[in-house]
Amino acid sequence: MRILDTFDKGATKVTVMTMNNRISIKFEKDMMEVTHKFLDGSPVKDATTAQKYCTDELISSLDNYFMLMDRQRSSVVNDMVANDDFQFEELI
Repeated sequence: MRILDTFDKGATKVTVMTMNNRISIKFEKDMMEVTHKFLDGSPVKDATTAQKYCTDELISSLDNYFMLMDRQRSSVVNDMVANDDFQFEELI
């Protein structure tokens, strides 16, 4: 995989990559990431068209998705902790 470009859109880091004639755009925020992949022949074919793809509207939508992902992750982790029967051994 080869990185073609990286840039920030607000609090979201965007990385444009290519591999096997495909373009991948990875969006990262905090500890989460989402990747959009494009096959050869799509309108997203290089770093320039990838930047055009990353509209403010798309980033706003992804921000909402990242918020949902964070809530889901927190909920699952909290459930795991609440249901954890682990106890330390009693030391004498």
